[in-house]
Amino acid sequence: MLRGILLSLLILSGCDSEGAACPISLTLCYDKCVNTENDNDNCGGCGVVCDTALSLVCQVGVCVCIPSLTDCNGHCVDTSTNPLNCGACGNVCPTGETCVGGQCT
Repeated sequence: MLRGILLSLLILSGCDSEGAACPISLTLCYDKCVNTENDNDNCGGCGVVCDTALSLVCQVGVCVCIPSLTDCNGHCVDTSTNPLNCGACGNVCPTGETCVGGQCT
């Protein structure tokens, strides 16, 4: 029983059962040393996934939109072409108009 508790403490402390640890700049996540500052599968912490299908990437431990997109209320959008966020978040083009270069036309 005591061995199981000690093993659990080692795992929670970032060490595997052999006592190995990651270098100081890395974190042990699921038996793998990762940089939680830029790892899309462990962003800011183990298991925190930045969904690349939603155009998210890990930067400085936070999921953010890829550089060419803007975060509008939690959605990554291209404000140069999105008619619901044309030129800026929440700028909706009138019915029948499209967004070209961030301008409703």
